[in-house]
Amino acid sequence: MLIQITTYLTCLLLALLPLSSLVAVDQLPTDQRAKLVIEQIQQEIIKQYGLTPNVRNVTERKLISPDGADKQDRPTKHRTRVGPSGKEKVEMMLQKNRERIKKIQQQRAQTAKQQRAANRKTGDWMQDRQRSNQHWLDKKKKEIDRWQQAKQKVINQWIKERKNYFKRIPQYKKGLAPIPAPVKKVKLPLPPPPKPVKRYQTITKQVEDPIFGRSHYVKGAFTPKIKDQGQRPTCAAFAGVRGLEVLLAGQDRYRPLSEQYFYWASKPKCQNRPCDKRGSWVVPGLKRSMNGSMPDLPTEKQCSYNKSPKQGNETQTPLPSGCNHGAAKVERFYQVNSLSEIKQAIANNHPVIGGFKLSPNFYKNRGFISLKDSRSSGKVDSHAAGHALLIIGTMPLPAKVKEGGSCLIVANSWSTGWGQGGHACISAAWFKKYRYDNMAFIALESVR
Repeated sequence: MLIQITTYLTCLLLALLPLSSLVAVDQLPTDQRAKLVIEQIQQEIIKQYGLTPNVRNVTERKLISPDGADKQDRPTKHRTRVGPSGKEKVEMMLQKNRERIKKIQQQRAQTAKQQRAANRKTGDWMQDRQRSNQHWLDKKKKEIDRWQQAKQKVINQWIKERKNYFKRIPQYKKGLAPIPAPVKKVKLPLPPPPKPVKRYQTITKQVEDPIFGRSHYVKGAFTPKIKDQGQRPTCAAFAGVRGLEVLLAGQDRYRPLSEQYFYWASKPKCQNRPCDKRGSWVVPGLKRSMNGSMPDLPTEKQCSYNKSPKQGNETQTPLPSGCNHGAAKVERFYQVNSLSEIKQAIANNHPVIGGFKLSPNFYKNRGFISLKDSRSSGKVDSHAAGHALLIIGTMPLPAKVKEGGSCLIVANSWSTGWGQGGHACISAAWFKKYRYDNMAFIALESVR
């Protein structure tokens, strides 16, 4: 029932959008794409754990009268009559009422006369109003139907891509590679404790508490499309580039950037000559861009990505000439380590790049990756040397889901067939178990 109500409210809100914003599957508005991903992840968690809303009674005290006593209970004061008698007062009141009724009848007659004249010119106003209301209802119904069709197309596209993704899992496993030496940790101050929320009692009634608390995601997090790294070990480059694209989207300056260039920039020893060392980390590429005097990151159109590896030439150097035309530049990034620091970065609209070992349930998930499922799915994959993800949001978990109280919304680079449209939420318990030990994550702060 809760899911049906949520879907109805979502559709009702979407009905207020113009038709032009609900045209094609890949042109869903960013906010609606975000709502769709989070809605699908939450529905999967509800399904896995059999969650239902908590129903509670809420009451309030209602004051009968300002002084605490009913009017009829107040004692009557006896006093000497002064002025007209009761009969005279009644007669005076009746006379005033007759005059008032006469005046009202005259006003109504005048209004009716004016209305008849107006109807002769414009037709029946009531029918016009009914036709106008019906036209509005028909228009909104079409917009709601249009959104439902677009939403279903997106979900069907994800299902189709998921089948293709399952076939490509062995290729992704071959593309996994060790992430280089950890970066020195830098502690950030913990976020201030949340302010207590004031709660008020209302009249007695049953209230359904929402199953999930409020989720938060970085501004622009769902604007870039999910990409596919193919068979190459370029996950860190994809996570880093997507993070920079998210920052640009948050500034309303989104443009797809080049993973081909960023992988090359992140491997200084493999830039001037071919090498066969697989994998990379984002820090060298970010530092190269930040320390440069001019924008160095080209767009995807200028320096397109090649999904197929080249034997003995990991960076596929030399790069095409278009890769020398910079369109963006890293301004600032910093290191985070603890879960609280990562959440604080997300609250500041700074996407976070992290490295993980992969559990078996990571590959075939439906949007939620838990520690419980990882234990029941076998041992850690022997191919899982390391994989980088972009953390873009946080979601509180219900108390019944004993996975650390929250999960981190991540974007992957294995096409929209993985998780829910290329996104999933990793529980805090899974995060603690499978994150790279002694390795600081990277929060991206600004780009131009």
